[in-house]
Amino acid sequence: MIRTFAIFHHLDISAFLYTNRRLINAMIDEIWLNIKWVKKPITKNKKLTPSKQKRILPVIPDYSFKKMMRDTYLKGWKYSAHWIDSDIKTAFAIIDSWRKNYINGNRKARKPVVKRDFVRLKQSLFKIEGNKLRISIKPREFSYIDLSKRYFKLGDKLGGPILGDNKIYLPIHYPESPETGKRIGWDSNKNSVDGFSPETGWIKVSLKPVLEIHEIYHDKYKNINRVYARNKHLGKQLYAKYRQRERNRVNQYLHLVAKKIIEFGAENGFEKLNKQGMFRRHHHDWNRMISDCDWRKLARFVASRSRTVAIQPWYTSRMCSRCGHTKKDPSGEKIFECHKCGMRIDRQFNAAINLYLRMNGASHDPGWFDRTVKGRGGLPAMAAETSCPDELARDDNELMKPQVYLKLLLNG
Repeated sequence: MIRTFAIFHHLDISAFLYTNRRLINAMIDEIWLNIKWVKKPITKNKKLTPSKQKRILPVIPDYSFKKMMRDTYLKGWKYSAHWIDSDIKTAFAIIDSWRKNYINGNRKARKPVVKRDFVRLKQSLFKIEGNKLRISIKPREFSYIDLSKRYFKLGDKLGGPILGDNKIYLPIHYPESPETGKRIGWDSNKNSVDGFSPETGWIKVSLKPVLEIHEIYHDKYKNINRVYARNKHLGKQLYAKYRQRERNRVNQYLHLVAKKIIEFGAENGFEKLNKQGMFRRHHHDWNRMISDCDWRKLARFVASRSRTVAIQPWYTSRMCSRCGHTKKDPSGEKIFECHKCGMRIDRQFNAAINLYLRMNGASHDPGWFDRTVKGRGGLPAMAAETSCPDELARDDNELMKPQVYLKLLLNG
């Protein structure tokens, strides 16, 4: 498991970081000019046969191009030579990340640009000496960062730190915690995240306090807009001030939620959601609601202290968790009703069971469902209904009750 910690430093390296940022952007420019664009036929998902339609895809230069770049940029370089290797690796990583997002449809054919000052340290550029981190900026010249006041242990191994203008970020490898065998699949929704495992049953974690925080600050930003119209400088200061407060309050609640999730002592599976693909044109309210959902941040907080896996979310809300039958469009339904086996179940709870099955690589089995979900305290306790499918669903508060419900309170 890898956890990253930030420590403030007092090194005067602004000129060095500025030079590296310009160098990385120059390398990205050179890589971009040497990308080959190749037309490839689009394969159909079902039959995997090429279609008549073609797509233009980028091909990044190979290792020999990296070696040529290194020889070119070493000329006249006054800092340690290893920084050239680090910058080349960073530039290619940025281009490779852009390429993956472009292929998935999340980026346009537009060159990425580095806007922040940072450098990534190779293993040959730093060394831990007692409670100090030694960094080689220039040949035979070293700078030191004090680690004596750190609030964490260094662990087994220190990865490649990232050096910024006033902070250094230290990724530290910790030994994996022993597996308990328990797994929980989590379904991400607007007001909650819903989990399921046979050991814990249905777990509902409320995210309403997070949405309330966002809503409060949206109202504040409306007032700041009026200030910004009269005084742009003051408006920018107020935006920065209140956005930081909003992030701090959201992070505070999500850390509390993550702590409670980790206390279950299980491996957690979260949906691999792409918020960028959920946005809709000319739907301001919908887009703002999606932006206010902090699913990825919660998953990241949980992953920092426990084992997590990313699960593909396809059709988990449309699929019956008992027989596997897929409905065409269940959007807007609070109760999922299967037209094949007649089961009625809370929609979010149904999705959580599907995610648990997908997390374990298991297929849908009515026998397993009847033993595990029905047989564990009865269906009403597990948010499903045993009566015939023609009967109307009763009140949610009477029937749909999760076995564990978490809604934490923020201080202040």
